Amino acid sequence: IYTVTFYAGANGNITGETTQNIPHGSDSTSVTAVPNTGYHFLNWTGSATSTDNPLTVKNVTNNMNFTANFAINTYTVTFSTGPNGSISGKIIQTINHGADAEAVSAIPETGYHFLNWTGSATSIDNPLTVKNVTSNMNFTANFEINSYTVIFITDGTPGATLSGEPTQIVTHGSNCSAVTANAPVGYDFIKWNINGTDSTDNPITMKNVTSNMTVTANFKIKTYTVTFNAGANGMLEGETSQLINHGSKTSPVTAVPDTGYHLLDWTGSVASAENPLIITNVTSD
Repeated sequence: IYTVTFYAGANGNITGETTQNIPHGSDSTSVTAVPNTGYHFLNWTGSATSTDNPLTVKNVTNNMNFTANFAINTYTVTFSTGPNGSISGKIIQTINHGADAEAVSAIPETGYHFLNWTGSATSIDNPLTVKNVTSNMNFTANFEINSYTVIFITDGTPGATLSGEPTQIVTHGSNCSAVTANAPVGYDFIKWNINGTDSTDNPITMKNVTSNMTVTANFKIKTYTVTFNAGANGMLEGETSQLINHGSKTSPVTAVPDTGYHLLDWTGSVASAENPLIITNVTSD
């Protein structure tokens, strides 16, 4: 009679009869090595080495002992990238059961931004650390093109308008649709101010947009020159050449006749016998 003894190593146990008395030349009953969660059976060592599981020791001719050995499970975590970006970090990682992967960062190309990770799970973390790994996993970094808001406005000039789409959402590197600045009566369009730079294009098309932008149409009131001339036999008192804003009036100008003469009238752009003369609502030279 021989004694055959079975032991469980770390991270597992045994089902079956662990101590067996076996007559010479007979076989033991089978014993099964059962790994703990996250581990797998590796082999039996001792009086002999075997990977059988369950194990039946045959033709016993002496005392024997066997130890079941277990190894921790390892998993492969794979990181890949979608279009328009890259990855920084270890893209294929072998991870022990329950351990964490090393951090991996998704890096978008110029004009794009990181959107999310998809695959074995979905996450917006960046960098991403996969924690408590218990299976093979894969993750893909997804990227999305940037979009920008381009706003067209006026400088507040009364009656000024814009033709076209005043608020536009534009993807990185694309162009806006054209917008036209319309000056009100008595004003001229001067320029667009674009985030601190100027353009006199009208209509304007913002090309190769790479940031949010505010585009402001600037206007200037029209000005006119009003000139007063004295005919023979008199003179004028007042400002004889005046620069007047559209719709405004001049300062008064007085016709002073020489001795022995009197003012007959004013002629030219208007006809008037007023003295002093004030020209109101000026809309031209």
